[in-house]
Order: sequence, then C-alpha cells, then structure tokens
Amino acid sequence: MRSPFKKRARPCTSSDARFLFLLLWGREPYSEAEIAPLVELSFFGATKRLLMSPVFAQSLIDPFLLGKRPMQTNWDAEQAKLIAGGAKSHFSLTLTASQSSRWPECFTACLGSERAKKAVLKAFSHDRLQYLADHLASLDKDVPAIAADIRQTKGTTIEGTVVTDAASNPVTLDVFLNGVLADTMVAEPSGPGALHFETALKWPGSDAPFDAVLTVYERKSGVMICPPKEVILSMAAATGLFARGQAAVDAIENAGPSSSTLPNMAWLTTLDRITNLPFDQYDLYRQLYQPPAVPQISEAVQIGVWLRNHDVSDIEKARLALRAQTYQNFEIFETHDEARTSQCEMVVPLRSNETLHPRAFELIAAASAELSNAEIIRFGYDHIEDGKYCSPVFVAKFDPLILQQMPSYATAFAVRRQVLKDCPADVPTVDLWQQVYLKKGHAAFGIVPEVLLSRSGQTETSKLQHLSLPETDTGEKLAIIIPTKDKLPLLKACIESLQQTIENKNNSEIIIVDNNSEESETLEWLSAATERFKDDIKTTVIHDEQLFNWAAINNGAARQTDADLLLFLNNDTQALEKGWDANLRNLLALPEAGVVGAKLLYEDRTVQHAGAILHADGRIKHEAIGYDDDCPGYQNRLALTRCCDAVTGAFMACRKSHFDYIGGFDEKRFAITYNDIDFCISTTVAQKQVIYAPQIKFLHLESQSRGSDTEAGKRDRELGERAQLLKKWAPNQLIDVWLPIQLAYEPGKQRLILQRVTKILETGLENRQKGQQ
Repeated sequence: MRSPFKKRARPCTSSDARFLFLLLWGREPYSEAEIAPLVELSFFGATKRLLMSPVFAQSLIDPFLLGKRPMQTNWDAEQAKLIAGGAKSHFSLTLTASQSSRWPECFTACLGSERAKKAVLKAFSHDRLQYLADHLASLDKDVPAIAADIRQTKGTTIEGTVVTDAASNPVTLDVFLNGVLADTMVAEPSGPGALHFETALKWPGSDAPFDAVLTVYERKSGVMICPPKEVILSMAAATGLFARGQAAVDAIENAGPSSSTLPNMAWLTTLDRITNLPFDQYDLYRQLYQPPAVPQISEAVQIGVWLRNHDVSDIEKARLALRAQTYQNFEIFETHDEARTSQCEMVVPLRSNETLHPRAFELIAAASAELSNAEIIRFGYDHIEDGKYCSPVFVAKFDPLILQQMPSYATAFAVRRQVLKDCPADVPTVDLWQQVYLKKGHAAFGIVPEVLLSRSGQTETSKLQHLSLPETDTGEKLAIIIPTKDKLPLLKACIESLQQTIENKNNSEIIIVDNNSEESETLEWLSAATERFKDDIKTTVIHDEQLFNWAAINNGAARQTDADLLLFLNNDTQALEKGWDANLRNLLALPEAGVVGAKLLYEDRTVQHAGAILHADGRIKHEAIGYDDDCPGYQNRLALTRCCDAVTGAFMACRKSHFDYIGGFDEKRFAITYNDIDFCISTTVAQKQVIYAPQIKFLHLESQSRGSDTEAGKRDRELGERAQLLKKWAPNQLIDVWLPIQLAYEPGKQRLILQRVTKILETGLENRQKGQQ
C-alpha cells in the first residue's frame, strides 16, 4: 500500500522533456510527437527512457567505442537558459556559462551531481556510468564545433551542408552505417560559411539491410557533425517500412480514447523525416503512401457517380473499376438528369479517362458528413503516363483568385446533388464553382487532402487567363512610407525608381521617415528632397528620433497622412516595371482584399519573395527562394495572383481603413520582426485576403539596410519576438493553408520535395489526448 505521506512524483512537463532532449541527445525534439510519450512519465522515468533509447547510444556511447568524439553542439542563448534552469531545478546544480552553452559539456557537468547520477543509474550500471564520466572528462575543451544538415534525397543518395568556422577549406568526412565505415567524402566550399557534400550510400559488404543508422564524423577532429539519422539503403525493399508506418498511423486513428496503448510516435516522426523525395519521384511516393483509411465510417452518405462523356465500352470499364471501392453506398448515373433527380447526397463527375482510388468514396463520404456546409469537396489528382504516376495536383484551401485565372483549377471534386439540381447540364465547371463561391464564399468548399483521382493520357497544359479586377477610383491617394537611416545609395536608388515608374503621380506621395540618420551626406540629401522632387511625385521627409522600432515608425507615419491607400516599403528596394501602382490600386479595390505583397527579386533576378509560408513553430520561409524570375513554379504558383498566409513588410500595401481597423502594427510585441506576419494573420482573422501579386516586381537587396537577424546580438531579440508570435496566435493560425501539405521547398535548392506530413501523425495523437482528458 502506498504511504499517504510519500511525495507523488511530479510529471514531466513539455519544458522538462525539451531540457532532457538537449541534455541527453544533444538536440531539440523534432516535433511535439517526440515529446508526447515523455509527458506521461515522471522526470526520472522520462530520463530513463531517453537514456535507454538507441539514439543515446548512437549519439554518445558509439562515438567513444569507435575512437571518435560526440557532437560538439553550441546552444543559442534561449537554449542555454533552458539548460541552466533545468540543471538548477532538477539537479540543484549551477552551471557556468560555458557548461550551459555547449553539449556534451553540459551533460558532463551534470554527471557531477548526485541527483543526476541517481537518474542515470535508473538506466545504467555503475560501470557504464563510470565509463561515460571518464570518456566525457577526457574530451578536449577546444574540440571544434562542426555542424551539418544532412538530407537523404534521391533514393539512397545523401547530400548536405557543413557549417564550420573554416568553411573556406574543404573538410574530409567519414561516413558510417551501423557503426561500419562505409565511405569517405570531401565537403567542398559552396557559399559563405558553408561546405556542400553529396554521396551515394552503399553497404560495405553483402546482405545489406534496407535501412541503417547513418553517422558522419569530421576526420581530422573525429567529431560527429550531426545527430544519427535513419536512412534507407534499398528503395526496392523499403515498401515494408512504409507499410509499417501506414499501419501505425491507422492504429492511431482507430484506437479509442480509452486505449492505453500508443504507437511509438517518436519512431513515426523519424519515418517522416527520412521519406522526403524529390518531386520527380512522385511515382515512388505514390506507391509508398496511400490515402488513409477512415475509422468507423457510417454508410449514411450516398455517393452518385456521373459518368461524363463515356461511350458504351467506357461505361462498362468504369463500372468494373468502381467495384474496388471500399465504400459501397453509391450509384452510377450516365446522364446529368439522372444525377440531379437522384437521392444521392454527393455526386462525383467522372470522365472516361479518369479512375478513382479505391478509398475515394470512403474519404468523400467522411468529408461530406464532417463538412456539412461544404457544397463542393475538392481532392487531388495525378496523371498516368507510360504506366507511371506523374504530375500530381495537390489541393489546399480554395482560392477564388486562382479559379479566375486557371480553369484547370476546377478539377477533381464531389458536389452536393442540390447544387447540380439548380444548374443546367452544360454549365462549365469553372462557372459552377464561381456561382457557388459567390453565394456562400469559402465555407462552400472543403477538401480531402489526398490524391483520389488519376487521369490517363498526356498531362494537359494549364492555360492562364486574365484576372478580372474592378474599376478603381483613380482619385484615391497612395502614400508610400519608407523608413531609413543613412545608407544613402540605397535610398536614392529606391526613390528614383519610384519617380520613374509610378503612373498616377498626381495622386501619389512618398513619405521618407528618417530614423536618426547621422551621415552628413544623407542629412544634406534629405533636407533637399522635398524641393528636388517638387515637380514630380510629392516627396516629404519626416523625422522620427525614437530608438529603431520598425512597427512604431511606420505606425507614426501612417497617422500623419490622409492617403486612402498605404504602401510600406523598404529603402533597399527598387521598382522594376512602369505602371506597377495601377496594378496595386486595382488589387486593393477588390472587396475581399486586405493586404497586397509583391514579387521581390534578388540582384541576380532570382526570387527572394513570392509570399510567405508559415510554420506552427513560428518559423517563416519565403516561397520559392532562388527560383528564376521567369519560372512559373508548381501549378503556376509564381505566376498567379493568389492568396497566401503572409507577405513581407519589405513591400506591404493595404487600404488606410483596413490598417486602422487592424490597429496598425503591434509595436509593443513586434518592434523589429514578425510585425508584418502578425498584421497578415490579423488580416486573415478579419476575413480579408492577403494577396501575392507577381505582376508587381521590385528588386530587394535583403537586409542591406539594417542587417540580418542571424547577426550576433540580434538572434536573441528575434527569438523573443518569435515567442511572442507563438503566444499571441494559436498553432492552427500559424499553419500555412494555401500550400498543399505534401509539398515543401528544399532549402538552398530550386526544387520542390514531396513529404509525408507529420501533421497527420501529430493530429492523431492530439485527438487521442483530447479524448483522454
């Protein structure tokens, strides 16, 4: 019997779990799914689980056995604070600045604490503890910190980037698979502060497993340069691994809230990380990943299949193919009249060259029941050429702007029978969707984020059409607000480009906000600016002497103008094409327009910004960085005027009335960074659109005016403002809804990669946890 006076063990918190990951594995958890199994345990229980995991052995013990050294990871200020606080709280140990800022030095210091030793002895013997302590104590204090980002890309090929203080010199790397030396390669300089490497993984012998643990060491120092990584050695044999992963995902979905058994979520997220594939390997991706099964689906929703443009032989083939559907409550119709007068809830139009995935009706029925207000349910489709799947078209949130410009956008969907009943048989699909949107807006469109339809034959080319925009009031005044401090060459180039490219000069003004310029040349130019441009676009200089606060500076300038339209513009930008202001005015005249952003280009005319992509952890990435300006991008995303989650404050336009409604930029929480992102999220919450406009092109010499946020002294401030963003907005408001979840842009590469989404795994766990509360 438990003594009523015995202190109950405090459960491990998410912060505790993160502390343990950093302390014991030398890295951050990759996702919440890795943390989740630990929060059910006591702190000592969580410590034991991580110590006994293969990852701990691979990260700390195996390097010593190979005569190598574990990773030498430098923490940032926020991580160091977490480590120091955890050591104090859990081990009553005060770490020095050096000890709390580097792994494994922090772990070495903690092993000097009796309480930490007690925790380690929950998992290891005294001999193993002494072995660890001795080898950690023998590490040189001047061991270099060499970090690498390693990705597995084309099948068994890995590539990555090494970051080191001496990045101008090549570095020799030893590659180990399951502790056996498999290859030696050289990382060559590829850019400022970085080295690039690439190699094909080969098992050093016969009987190769289909997967293995990859570890990489810098030869000269013997230091492991990245966390151990699970990799696939034989893509042909990998199908079983993915089937296991899919079974685990299905287990999460099917397990009831009362179930005490959770699949190994940490393993699932490891699976997710090793399965990114290049976009051109879609056929393999489709073989490995199938749409998930729907647990406990009711057969109450009747599906109708309208066979459009089928001849007699096509109809018989379609009937045979539909027998494979896992959901059998469906009817087949050969005419529009049969479909519209039936009792079916949803109707799926199907052409003669189209086939449905066997789980299509199952997923459509589930979506119909869950999304009761949705009148059209969209899903992805792909193509079959020469027996292979290719050219996938994935779906994300419905975008009415894309619908106007690209008719092929209205493909692969199920529609409520009542909608068909009210429309003639020959109505074009685009017009049908447009009518539904005009009546009920975004709520009328739902999605199944899976590929459920395949088309045989050659992939069609998407033809783009002109976006219809309302007539604008050319008398509305546009104010262009440009904060600046010195950097006169940048400012002059910016202002001159505006003077040369703006069409509606009579109803435009430029407001230069001087924030404590010091250089005499700059001050002299600013003092003469109004007179210099008196016969051109009105240019005003106002002085703001507060400490640099981008949000407050722009808020103050906006209050001082009576303009109808506002454009917040960086001083390191330059307009590239005449008449861009007319396009901007037209877009801001759209009833649903909230914010408009431009296509920004680097000096070499590659893409710097084509809309921003949000991540639930607060990270923000610009879409398609490095793509050529004339590249249309996936499904013409770079060429289409479309909705996005956010745009950069380097070029951000809105109506003054909208700016006032939102309350301007949040200058208290986001003085320097994230103010633009926060404003865009507020715009979406206000049910207005954030629009990316590729026809408006500006050069952007990024960070030349105030420097980069990765510079020394700025990183802590950036992290603090990111934390404020996470505090202000819920996770679901920080997840990009306009980019299909299957896609990601590979860092530093002009290409897309296919990914199996961790969100699917995390959502399954989250739902389970809610059910258990």
